[in-house]
Amino acid sequence: MLCKIASYFTSNEILVVGNSKNAASLLSLARPNSSVRVVEDFCEMQTSKQQFDLVYVENLNTNNNLVALFEKTLQTTNKNCVFIFEGIYTNTANTKVWKHLITFKEVSVSIDGFYLGLVFLKKGQEKQHFTLRL
Repeated sequence: MLCKIASYFTSNEILVVGNSKNAASLLSLARPNSSVRVVEDFCEMQTSKQQFDLVYVENLNTNNNLVALFEKTLQTTNKNCVFIFEGIYTNTANTKVWKHLITFKEVSVSIDGFYLGLVFLKKGQEKQHFTLRL
């Protein structure tokens, strides 16, 4: 699924948040000419001149204050960025965070795939939310 998403959206600047090398490897295979940056936590990320167009958050459990960190990362994304959140229903705290993230004004489209949550920042598009069984 991750490879298909990265290939379909032709992501060139990819940020992987988490300690899994598997996601970074998969994204590198899907987009061999793209830049894949891995950080264990948003807090480690310095303000960057890179404009990420795909951000993969490995597991919501690893981020204590994901809402504040999501706001910080919005500053380093381009106008058509895709966020992928893993584990949006693994516990009630993750579900609450997910439901709060999709209410941000910058979020135009969200897809609840049960195992993965996708958030799209598409300027000029009407806000929509979809629930799919992936």
